[in-house]
Amino acid sequence: MNPYRFALASFCVLPTALPVSAQQEAATGAFTLDPIYLDVQFRQETEQEVPISVTSVQSDELKARGADRLDKVLPLVPNANFATVRGGIEASSVALRGISTTAYGADPSVAFYMDGVYVGADSAFDGEMPDLTAVNVMQGPQGTLSGHNAIGGAVQMRTADPEFGVNSTKLTFGVAEHGERSGEIVGNAALGERAALRYVLKRTYSDGWLVNEAGGDNLDSKDTLTGRIKLKAQVTDTWTSLLSYDHSKDKGRRYGFGPLDEVADTRRADSDQPLDETVENEGLSWTNTWDLEAGRLESITAWRHSDSEMHPGAHSTVSPILRYSSRDYEQLSQELRLTGQTDRLDWTVGLFAMKSSDKRGEGIALRDDYDYDYGGTTYTIPAGYGERSRAKIESETLAAYFDGAWALTDRIGILGGLRVSHDKKSIDYNHADTAGNGYSLLALTQDLDLSTSGTFVSPRIGMTWDVTPEMTAYGMITAGYKPAGFVSSFAETSDLEYDRETA
Repeated sequence: MNPYRFALASFCVLPTALPVSAQQEAATGAFTLDPIYLDVQFRQETEQEVPISVTSVQSDELKARGADRLDKVLPLVPNANFATVRGGIEASSVALRGISTTAYGADPSVAFYMDGVYVGADSAFDGEMPDLTAVNVMQGPQGTLSGHNAIGGAVQMRTADPEFGVNSTKLTFGVAEHGERSGEIVGNAALGERAALRYVLKRTYSDGWLVNEAGGDNLDSKDTLTGRIKLKAQVTDTWTSLLSYDHSKDKGRRYGFGPLDEVADTRRADSDQPLDETVENEGLSWTNTWDLEAGRLESITAWRHSDSEMHPGAHSTVSPILRYSSRDYEQLSQELRLTGQTDRLDWTVGLFAMKSSDKRGEGIALRDDYDYDYGGTTYTIPAGYGERSRAKIESETLAAYFDGAWALTDRIGILGGLRVSHDKKSIDYNHADTAGNGYSLLALTQDLDLSTSGTFVSPRIGMTWDVTPEMTAYGMITAGYKPAGFVSSFAETSDLEYDRETA
């Protein structure tokens, strides 16, 4: 039996196995699992109490499968899919219930959280995250609590926090096919009775499984280095502070260098100038929690940065086009929330603010003369011709939300929530040929400065019914949204804006 269970869609019946005493188990011969506790609603609840279609993959399952990155976790989740955008490691797309974003440069449709911090760069979705404790995948619109870009759902990835009073070090080594080797160290150090430090460092390397007939290293190789350090302190009896920094560097290569059947059968390809990519991600967060008479106050202040580069390269030797791209993404975010409860009411109020800057560049260059057919006439484009797009997208988001669960009776509950979000986005865009001829063939030559803004209200309302102590049914109506944005690469029109999406 798998050590994780999943909740079904809205209007579902959710049975949960509750623990029994050793005497009961000996008497009945029954085997039961301990309940799994989740904080997807910012409060500790069992899976049975969470009225959301959620799959929680816990630490034991993650370790057993060696799943420390999203592309290894999502295959365990129903109605979930993971794909790389354009085949490389520079951007990833997560699909939940068939809702996703595959357009390069557009915002994601599934919200991604790393240790409680919203991550806006899709180049960070598939990085290694060693020392994982849980991955929670919430399906369907999550417009109230996890409201930004969550029309398909939300993914929460949690890593282990420092443990007070514990001194430990763990070394792990691994080997796999295609010459893959990995090494990982996880340590926990007690700093007195009220503070602790936790650190993790992992290196993974592989030779690649595609022999390059053009010479050089194999293709689809792997070279990653990931590190994280956390410092946790019990400052007072009611104040806990957690400081975290992570950094990762991922260097990979594409492997679609020829007809798929030939590549799969021979494990050989021909590329004299492969598409080499490098992606770096780093983040710093400071989480403070205060236990007050009114409830628990939590503040999460975070900065994240993502830098990626695809060096000039071609899909195959016969391709006359060299492609290249770069991205420099940076965000600052702040979230404040107060969570409390009475005999019959559990409630959360919060504020969320984020500002980001996304600088993108993409271009092509011809390494050979190219015959271009237009209107029945053949034109020869000389080697060295190129085009490139450059864009700087700046975004601001401000949201306020409330969510609560009220026990109408001992067995029937009413749920409700509301999130009001205001988003503002602007783009400074330029497309031109690299030789300065004043014309381009693949996209319009233009220089634009555009902006858009909007406000959206995301409600949630529903009911729960405890059919038995071990079974809960719920019904939920909820909405989510993704704000309007801009196309940022090789635009064929001067109208770069795409509309807001809702679900």
